[in-house]
Amino acid sequence: MKRAGRKSAFSLEERRRIVSEYDQGDLSAKALCQKYGIRSSSVIFAWRKSCFSSESEKVVPLRFTSESSGMNDNPTAENKSLREKILALEKRLYESELRNKALNNLIDIAEEQGLKIRKNFGAKR
Repeated sequence: MKRAGRKSAFSLEERRRIVSEYDQGDLSAKALCQKYGIRSSSVIFAWRKSCFSSESEKVVPLRFTSESSGMNDNPTAENKSLREKILALEKRLYESELRNKALNNLIDIAEEQGLKIRKNFGAKR
């Protein structure tokens, strides 16, 4: 469905449908521009801001979490790959935080025994 690049080429319903398609995450703004004959991806971003008049209709960008990515049940291979990468990064972050906490506990115990490990960052005189 290619259209001319005129300002009034798309109805409000068509704009909402295209913005919703973008928000689903299956196609990039550039791919949607090619699909629908839109001149620039900035047009889609402007529609995203202006098409939804009331607060309840505003589009919320997708947020990835380990429980759910907010995407449909049949993700594309790229989305699946990105989800796996996110889960791997979340796991590494969790492990790093645990390691940091354990090391801080060890330093606290050592300092209770009289070993000065942490630096004093106070003013030197």
